[in-house]
Amino acid sequence: MKKILPLFIVLALIFVSCKREEIDLTPYMSQIENLEMRIEALEAENQGLREFIDSVSTEQGELSEDEKTDDVVFDDTLQWLKESSWDEVVVYANSDLNKSFRSITEEEILKIVPQSLIGMLTPLAKADISEDMGLNDYTYLFKKGQDDYKINVLAQNIIEINGQRYQSSINAASLGKAVIEHAYIYDPKEIVDKIYQSTFAVRKKYNSLVIYEDGTYKRSSNYQYLYYADGMLVRDIATAILNITKKMENSPLLSDNINSYPLGEFKVYHQAIAYRMDVYNNYIHIYRNDTGLNLWYRVEQGKEELYAQIIAAIKK
Repeated sequence: MKKILPLFIVLALIFVSCKREEIDLTPYMSQIENLEMRIEALEAENQGLREFIDSVSTEQGELSEDEKTDDVVFDDTLQWLKESSWDEVVVYANSDLNKSFRSITEEEILKIVPQSLIGMLTPLAKADISEDMGLNDYTYLFKKGQDDYKINVLAQNIIEINGQRYQSSINAASLGKAVIEHAYIYDPKEIVDKIYQSTFAVRKKYNSLVIYEDGTYKRSSNYQYLYYADGMLVRDIATAILNITKKMENSPLLSDNINSYPLGEFKVYHQAIAYRMDVYNNYIHIYRNDTGLNLWYRVEQGKEELYAQIIAAIKK
């Protein structure tokens, strides 16, 4: 705020001086526009810092609360569920006829915390387990150095770790269903329908949208990955595309009402394919660099308030 105040004073002095002497503002427009851009960038930076501080405080609070309320006591054998930065993640589809698997080395997946795939755990006694429960749908293998850690997904909400079975609070099969191609799953033709059916997505969240450095505006390098299992949020965005946007014939121009950087950057997985989806203030962009897929959707007039709800959810 200390950075922004002097800029407001400069603008005020220019405005008062011009008004008193009735001077044409045209010569000052370039300076005013530059100052306004600087103010906008500083406000975004301040907002990003506030969000980062809030996220750190929340995360610390959640970790402290988890230690008190987890149904599972995370002893030394389960501490790896809270780790990240893996060398490799391998996903096996055990119930497929061809026993397919996929080795993943994408940064977005390697940064994942395994607990985000399974949620909270409740130990299951043998009496709680049916003999015909599931077919061991997927196996997730996390590799780091010489160590391998494994999660067997027996059913959507039943997993097995080190021979002990647990009930998970979220659909633990979401990752496997998304990153492996399944011949028996219906694959729609429309891209938006593929996005809607996705069960797993990663968001790259910048803790500061824009920074002002060396006289130019740049994207902050400070970011984190957020994971959405079972279609959370992504399905809402796909619904918004279908109901309150219109597909554009061409990409928007720089002069259109579009902010320089997307408010939300998503990588959405469906049938082993990853789609990029960027959400702007009035636009949604879906693309794939490897195939040339490039789709733009613009919010229809009169539906801005509905779209604002999506933006609000992304900014949380």
